Amino acid sequence: CCCKTSRNCTLEKALEAIVNIFHQYSIREGQLDLLNFNDFQTLLNEQAPNFLKVCVNHRTETDLNKDKELTFEEFTIVLTATKPPHTMEPGPGEGPGEVCM
Repeated sequence: CCCKTSRNCTLEKALEAIVNIFHQYSIREGQLDLLNFNDFQTLLNEQAPNFLKVCVNHRTETDLNKDKELTFEEFTIVLTATKPPHTMEPGPGEGPGEVCM
């Protein structure tokens, strides 16, 4: 039930991977801890094309301070608001595999 050794910490590894991937893309332009919309789209296309297909409107809704960049905290809003495609039926105006909320 508890993570006693680092090799048994699947969730911890997954969380570390999310942080590392965010930083791989956020360092491309501008400040280290900000992910601009172009790099955000590239991250989604390269790292999660089937799991995190997010509508443009959803991406801008998570930009809380409207600076056209996502902090890690704003990025986590996308992660928590997005469901895997296999867990939901398409809503009105959504095609198969789209997961906009």
